[in-house]
Amino acid sequence: MNVATTIFDRLFALFVEDGAFALSIVSWLAGGWICVATIHFPAAVESFLLFLGFSFMLADSVRRAS
Repeated sequence: MNVATTIFDRLFALFVEDGAFALSIVSWLAGGWICVATIHFPAAVESFLLFLGFSFMLADSVRRAS
């Protein structure tokens, strides 16, 4: 059982190193999906807002790591 837990932890860490960063990405995507379904913006505005949100999340993650 200990070996299985270790393998799972290492696989999880391989894909998700920063849990807060991963959670913010998932929540931003979910919020964006809900907004796109309810509020109909032009595609250029939606993609710009998605990019802007990811950029701020990445900058915040780098700031916290340094």
